[in-house]
Amino acid sequence: MKLLSNGLLVAVTGVMLSCAASTKYRHLVSYFDRNGDGKVDLEKHKYPGGFDMDWELRDDNHDGRFERKVLFGYEVGESQVDIPVPTEVKLER
Repeated sequence: MKLLSNGLLVAVTGVMLSCAASTKYRHLVSYFDRNGDGKVDLEKHKYPGGFDMDWELRDDNHDGRFERKVLFGYEVGESQVDIPVPTEVKLER
């Protein structure tokens, strides 16, 4: 009986630690309207505790599609994309 309870304790502890470790990689997504037209123009992805993993999508010509993906870290990198901006999201101020 004691062996079973110790095994259960080890299993529960392992599950709890794995859940705690996975929260480290969750990221926050924020949506911004830079020109005040009520549509998303900027989508920011932030990883808490890891500044070299942040990135954002930008709609520079305000046509409803993201044109650029910008990666932040030790060096800033940019790439061209063609992704529709999301609708039905909460805009940040």
